[in-house]
Amino acid sequence: MRPVVLFSVLCFAAVASAASAANAGVSVGADVNVGVAFSPIRFGTGYGARVGYDLEVGPIGLTPEIGASCYGLDDEDRAARLLAGGRLHLRGLIQPAAYWHYGYTWIVGQSRGGPTVDMGGALDLSLAIFRVGAHAGIVSVQSTTHEGPYAIVQPIEWFELGLHGGLSF
Repeated sequence: MRPVVLFSVLCFAAVASAASAANAGVSVGADVNVGVAFSPIRFGTGYGARVGYDLEVGPIGLTPEIGASCYGLDDEDRAARLLAGGRLHLRGLIQPAAYWHYGYTWIVGQSRGGPTVDMGGALDLSLAIFRVGAHAGIVSVQSTTHEGPYAIVQPIEWFELGLHGGLSF
């Protein structure tokens, strides 16, 4: 058991020594995605942009952010989303991260939309003000169609893989 504890302490010390005491600044980013919807099985692509504020203390970074994205699933559903959320990451050259966003989605060309949430993980390479990486996550949209006096919920969910890049000032 002692080698595991020693290894953990050494890993923490390496990450902590690679990061400065505290840092904050504006962050902008963009991503491209491919995805697969679950029911029915469909494939699609998308892109997005976001702006946030990096708050970094010791080995931990938190970025509250807002963003927008567009996604197309087999030309059947085209989703436009406005989001607010954040990212939590470890600082250093290689930065594992987790993200979560909540917002609203409009299904383009149809009279339906609804709340949306996404969450996932990322792995970034951070060089000075530049950051590039890959991410994987799940997206859920609870779209609602209004048919006369009735509201019909039509959930859309997909798994996405993507690449992203950004700048931090």
